[in-house]
Amino acid sequence: MVISRSEMEFRKEKFPYVSFCWRCCDTGEYFSTPEMEDAALQQVHNAYRAKYGIPSVEEIRVTREKYRLSRTAFSKLLGFGENMMKRYEEGEVPSVSNGKVLALLMKDPWSISSFIKQGDSKMSDHIARLNFPQDGKSRFVYGNGGKSIENGYGMCDFAKLEAVFDSIHTLPLELESFCRILFLADCISFARYGHTVTGLKYRKHYGKIYPEKIYAAIGLSKVVEAAPSSYIGIQLFQNVNRGDSSYVLSDEDEASIAQAVKLDYDKVAREVLGSWHDDFDLGYLDFSLTVCEPVVEFVFDKEKNN
Repeated sequence: MVISRSEMEFRKEKFPYVSFCWRCCDTGEYFSTPEMEDAALQQVHNAYRAKYGIPSVEEIRVTREKYRLSRTAFSKLLGFGENMMKRYEEGEVPSVSNGKVLALLMKDPWSISSFIKQGDSKMSDHIARLNFPQDGKSRFVYGNGGKSIENGYGMCDFAKLEAVFDSIHTLPLELESFCRILFLADCISFARYGHTVTGLKYRKHYGKIYPEKIYAAIGLSKVVEAAPSSYIGIQLFQNVNRGDSSYVLSDEDEASIAQAVKLDYDKVAREVLGSWHDDFDLGYLDFSLTVCEPVVEFVFDKEKNN
C-alpha cells in the first residue's frame, strides 16, 4: 500500500489531498479501490469547505437539529429551496453564499431571527422556546482554529468529543492507551471517509502520540482520572454520577472507534512505521492507511510523495 500527496480539481480550483493506493508487487502498477477514491474526494470537498468556511455535513445536520426543524422547514426558512437541506446533509457541498449562512447559524444560533418573515408568529414562538447552550468548552479545547488538514477536517465540537469518550467502553484505561484509541480512530476515519472522528490535533511527546489539550478535554468530560501510580501511570475511569452524552455519533464514527479499540497499536507501530517512526511529517495522515486493512506490507513512497 502506498501513500502520497496529490491534487484534484473541484469547482475550478485545485486542492491537495493525501492519496491512498495499492501497488502490485509483481507489475509495480498502482491501483485504488472505490472506497479509497471516495475518501480522496471527501478530502478535497473538506478542503474546499475549510477554505470558504462552509460547515461539514455533520455540522449542518447538528445545526439544523438545534432548531428542532425538519429539513424541508429549515430549507424554506433560509430560502434555500425545499430539498437543499436534504442534499446538503447527504453530502452535497453548499455554495459559498449558502455556506456562509449555515456557518453563521452554527456560530450564532439566535441569528436565525433575521430569516423569520415578518408576521410569522408561529415560527417566532418556536424559536423563542429553544434554549441554545454556550459552547465555551469547545472553544477551550479546540480554540478558534476550526477545521483544517491539521486536524483531518474533523468536527470541533466538545459535545461530540464527549460522546466519543462515552463510546469507549473499555475504561478503566491508562491515559496512554486511551490516547492511542483516539489516535487510531481518527486514522481509520480519515483513511476511509476523508475526515477524523474527534477533530483533535496530535503531537509527539517523548516518542508517544498525544492529542493536544487532552488533559483539558478529560477534565471537562465525564471521564475522571485516578491518582498516578508508579506502576500503571494515570488511569481513566467513567464518572458514573454523570449522564451519558446526548450527542449521537454516526455509524462511521462508531465503526472507526470500535476497530480502534481492537487494534494492536504497538504491533502496527513496530511493523509499519519502522525506523521513520519519529520522522513522519504528516502526523496521523501518514499513519492512517495502516488501520484500513490488516498489516501485510507497507510502502511509504517518498519519491512519489515529493
